[in-house]
Amino acid sequence: MFSGSFFSSKYKGGDGVWRHTAFDRGYIVNMLGGKEWMLGRHYTVSYRINRRGLTHEFSIKHINCTGTKSYYGYEYAYREDTFKPMTFNLSLPNISYKLEF
Repeated sequence: MFSGSFFSSKYKGGDGVWRHTAFDRGYIVNMLGGKEWMLGRHYTVSYRINRRGLTHEFSIKHINCTGTKSYYGYEYAYREDTFKPMTFNLSLPNISYKLEF
């Protein structure tokens, strides 16, 4: 990304005379570029390419990478006449490509 500005920075002193400030350079130019890598809650790695009017994003996400058991509900154990908690372990890799415009 590239941007620029022309400006004038002045102040009016106690004697009524306008003077230039120390920050009055008349113009400023900025340039920005970069790459984005994100590590999220579910171990996400993504790469984003920003273009004018269009963004491409490639990402790899691994949900429940550590194999933690998740609570699902209760089931009735007829022989014991009790309810037992149901858990499951789901480890899911996900590769995606996204376009935003």
